[in-house]
Amino acid sequence: MVEECWPDSAQAEVARRILPDYLRLGPAQFVANADVEMQAMVAGDQVIPVVYARPGDRRAPDVCSTWSHYVRYPGSELDRGGSRAGALIKRGLLAASRPLLRFSRIDEVVSVNNWLLSTNPAPSLDRAAVESLTARLCEQAPGRAIVFRTVNPATNPDLAEALTGSGYRMVAARTVYVLDPTSRPYRQSENARRDRKLLSRGDYEIAGHDDLSPADMPRLAELHRALYVEKYTALNPEFSPLFFETAWRNGFFEFQALRKDGRIDAYIAFYEWQELLVASLLGYDTRLPAELGLYRRGVALMTKESRRRGLRLHLSAGAGQFKYLRGARPCIEYDAIFDRHLPLRRRAGWTLLQMAGTVQQRKVRRGW
Repeated sequence: MVEECWPDSAQAEVARRILPDYLRLGPAQFVANADVEMQAMVAGDQVIPVVYARPGDRRAPDVCSTWSHYVRYPGSELDRGGSRAGALIKRGLLAASRPLLRFSRIDEVVSVNNWLLSTNPAPSLDRAAVESLTARLCEQAPGRAIVFRTVNPATNPDLAEALTGSGYRMVAARTVYVLDPTSRPYRQSENARRDRKLLSRGDYEIAGHDDLSPADMPRLAELHRALYVEKYTALNPEFSPLFFETAWRNGFFEFQALRKDGRIDAYIAFYEWQELLVASLLGYDTRLPAELGLYRRGVALMTKESRRRGLRLHLSAGAGQFKYLRGARPCIEYDAIFDRHLPLRRRAGWTLLQMAGTVQQRKVRRGW
């Protein structure tokens, strides 16, 4: 769909900051390991990015492959520490579930509202708009499940209700953390206080969005790759310098960086959406001593920005204990799955994943 046909809405204006470039140049120019097809669809007054992953692509990051997200990514996390006995049990459960998930072809999906990010801007869609979009996708991709990514009933209850009312099943995808900087847990957190003190030490210059330049973007891409891809897993999206430059130049993200002697050692990238500040990316130089606390400074910088704007802070997934000790609280983010048009054997894998997600939900309820 050409950009001239897009509706006139605030959400469509945000979409114009990056989707035309994705569509014109191809997603792989922005996310090196995302060999996918993308299109933009209009639903109501919203512009929705839709991604078609290639089934069986072993390089595909978890943001565009359900197989990577539910099978390969959890397996890679088991290699990064924790209880050995617990890891053996989880590895056994993963191995036992693989045949059914492969038989159900859970990687044959059309991924909706997929901006190739871990946390996507939630669209404002009512039930009629969801059902219209679903009908079009069922006709366009009759052999694929429809997966609405990163649906959070705690932060976007209207979208979750519209999807469940339209026949989508909710499959727990990950645990994310939301911080209210006015809350008692944050204000009383000694860890958060120490982080703020570290940030204010003065040994790093805080560079704002307009203090950066295109010449800084390869360095941000380098920091991202070293942390997310090389230190953790190649199943994370590998954002290119072009992605960073486009997101910076067009204001899709706001950036801040920590600079010393002209060199950027850490950065944050975030966007404001529906009364949330979403911490989309945080990168730092993994070669520098841990005593510098660059990750702690980055979180403190993000929290400082959310306090200034009077917004809750969406801290995404991972480092749960770290975030909890600073006042953030867990909630479940879901993939909303529409598979009613598929045969029973294709729905079985999603049923298994939905059942497995109940364990994750119980753990999160105890965390509140």
